[in-house]
Amino acid sequence: DRLRSRGLGDVYKRQIKEQERAAKEKAKEKERIAREKARAKAKEQERLARERAKAKEEKLKANKTAKNG
Repeated sequence: DRLRSRGLGDVYKRQIKEQERAAKEKAKEKERIAREKARAKAKEQERLARERAKAKEEKLKANKTAKNG
């Protein structure tokens, strides 16, 4: 009985360790995905800012041409 009980204890300990490891891996994956999303969002914001700046520049050029034309 004593040996069997010790064996079950080891099984439970191993299960707990495996669950903890899986939880840590899941948390790391969530962090990685969050970082990836943040990078993608920042990249998109930069793209939009460039697009707005370009549109503003083109509008200024068009106004300048209209005034000079």
